[in-house]
Amino acid sequence: MPPRPRRPHNKSRQGCAVCKRRRIKCDETRPACTQCTNSARECEYAEREITFISSASTGRRGTASPVTSLSSQASPCYDPEKLQDQSVNMLHIELLHQLATETLKSLHENVGDMDISFSEIMKHSLTAPYLINELLAIAALHLSTISARRRDFYRHHAIQLQTHALRIFHEMNSEVNSATVVPLFLFTSFLGLHMLCDTLINRGGNFDEFLDSFVHYLRVHRGTRTVIGAHWGLLAETPLWPILENQTSRLNQQTSVDLQCSRLFELIQTSGLDPSTSRNYKETIESLRLAKAPSQNGLTSLGIFTWPVVVPLEYIDLLANRKPEALVILSHYAVLLHSRRDTWMFRDAGQFMIQSINQQLGPEWADWLAGPNFALASCSTTGTLHQEELMQHVSNSLFSTNM
Repeated sequence: MPPRPRRPHNKSRQGCAVCKRRRIKCDETRPACTQCTNSARECEYAEREITFISSASTGRRGTASPVTSLSSQASPCYDPEKLQDQSVNMLHIELLHQLATETLKSLHENVGDMDISFSEIMKHSLTAPYLINELLAIAALHLSTISARRRDFYRHHAIQLQTHALRIFHEMNSEVNSATVVPLFLFTSFLGLHMLCDTLINRGGNFDEFLDSFVHYLRVHRGTRTVIGAHWGLLAETPLWPILENQTSRLNQQTSVDLQCSRLFELIQTSGLDPSTSRNYKETIESLRLAKAPSQNGLTSLGIFTWPVVVPLEYIDLLANRKPEALVILSHYAVLLHSRRDTWMFRDAGQFMIQSINQQLGPEWADWLAGPNFALASCSTTGTLHQEELMQHVSNSLFSTNM
């Protein structure tokens, strides 16, 4: 007898990895297929990317995962015949949509003076693949905070995209010039923002582990910003300069007395520390005073991101060594975080830090921690941190100490 003809079968070539492992047909619905949704499984698709062919290429397709391969020297050109067999990565489309519609908007609202358009950012991303990877990573991090069911899924991709961004950044070793300074500046800014937010919102319950992560963030962010630190003047000829000039001018004009910082200055001065350590602490407190300058819209979130960039390197070492005075200063920084606890970027990180530092140092440091503790108590009872009440409390503390 002739062999029976095989029943025709339409294979699911683009199916998710879970269905492939289970050897069942996938309907290829994205971002989560029907089979995984019905069985409450975490659906993941294999990374398949759109590959752009630059005018400098030899015609072979690049394979830079997870997003794309772009030449930093030439604008991309598109050959539909060469791209017709490439599938669109729907996860990246989802992240790009999130970035354009929600994430950048939330950053503009909460960081205050960071007023750069989506189209301007995308223009620079076309020649800086590390930048688009980092931007999608931030969008994934944002989604992980608002989608409880897929929190781990989005955070996994946030980490993957950020790691890839850093690898491209280091491999490209781009020369800093008028053409590269803006994407480099944007990358280091968004990278620092991402690392800070991830450290704050994805911490464990162990304060020592959190502190190690926070110190690591400080060092990495400072390290990446040194790439353009010596080329700051190049930014003067870019659209970013008015924004940066406004921020710098506002910080330089901040002359109002901050009673919390004044109290810290006094405590450091009378603590018997060696001159070098005392000087480092005073520089750190001064940078915190400047960072607390209100934005044009009255928010203090900008200071949350600027302070970690300008703290002395010696302070980071003191913090890594758990020096009590360094922890006290960190608790005063945490007051800024707590004042913006309604945002997805910070949440309850300020409260966690203040309470943990209280526990770490004990009651003998209560005088040093009076300001942060009052801020925490004020918010817990009224729901709002009243700056006037806080300043009056610190003023009373100063007066009673000097009696």
